[in-house]
Amino acid sequence: TAARAQPCLELAFVVIESGRRRKPRRDPADQISLDDGCLHRAVFLRAVALAAGVEPEETAPDRTLPVDTHGVPLDLPSPRAHQVVLVAEDNEVNQKVLLRQLALLGFQVEMASNGAQALACWRRGGHALLLTDLHMPEMDGYDLVTAVRAEERGGPRIPIIAVTANALRDEELRCRMAGMDDYLTKPVRLERLDAAISQWLPRVAPGTAEAAPAPSFSNLSLEDVSTPVDLSVLAELVGDDPQVIREVLLAFRANSVRAAQELASGQSAGLLRAVAETTHKLKSAARSIGALKLAQICADIEEAANAQHAAELGMLMASFEAELLAVHRFLDSH
Repeated sequence: TAARAQPCLELAFVVIESGRRRKPRRDPADQISLDDGCLHRAVFLRAVALAAGVEPEETAPDRTLPVDTHGVPLDLPSPRAHQVVLVAEDNEVNQKVLLRQLALLGFQVEMASNGAQALACWRRGGHALLLTDLHMPEMDGYDLVTAVRAEERGGPRIPIIAVTANALRDEELRCRMAGMDDYLTKPVRLERLDAAISQWLPRVAPGTAEAAPAPSFSNLSLEDVSTPVDLSVLAELVGDDPQVIREVLLAFRANSVRAAQELASGQSAGLLRAVAETTHKLKSAARSIGALKLAQICADIEEAANAQHAAELGMLMASFEAELLAVHRFLDSH
């Protein structure tokens, strides 16, 4: 009816059908079809862009991608503004840091708080790349990757990058054996994250202008290294926007209070595994905000707890409490 009333108007349609195919497809020349069983916001937006002619036909998401069985980077043709990175991370501070970093690099982000949530998100489709922590509740990063690779069954292979607080050679080898394509250690500098992602996703689409370079923070003033928190570390990760930095620091302050309570109860109950898990999470968050001495104490506690050296924990916990108090006083003064 609208077309008859305005002959000069060109109409296109996005039709949602029953099914579980993950990618939009062109049926008639003026129609893009989607399946409701795997409908995802990013897929829907791509379909609308394709139907409207905003996204060129050659970059249509229903193109068959080459099968990658040897970890070869996918040559995804869409520019970063149309690419969605799925992040599996259970730590609130690290979530905020990664969200900001990926936004600075030009990506859309979907955040999942554990492997099970991330697997459900991936099944809906529409993601260009997966960043995953390794140690998460419900389903860890290894189980997540195993499930994803099993369900791909030789089809299009999503690039997966591990992001972990453990800089261990054995863990990197385990990641690659599980099916991950790359391995990053927290906190990840913006330039390093950009370089890793660029191995698997192109910076720009063919024929488009070069994307803006990653922000440079070389002109930031450095904090006195003797202070409990070196704020320049966080600025190098997320930029120097005061509001962003404030949000990350507030999240760290609240999370570290809960972590201290969990550590105290875990130590008193002799739950060394719980102590190790708590300090592992706090370690990476402390590194991200520049609380490097606190991060090292957390690493020492984690190591002692994993080794079942309960006798060492008393002295380490005293150091932890003193340093955490110093960090909190610093944050409160800022």
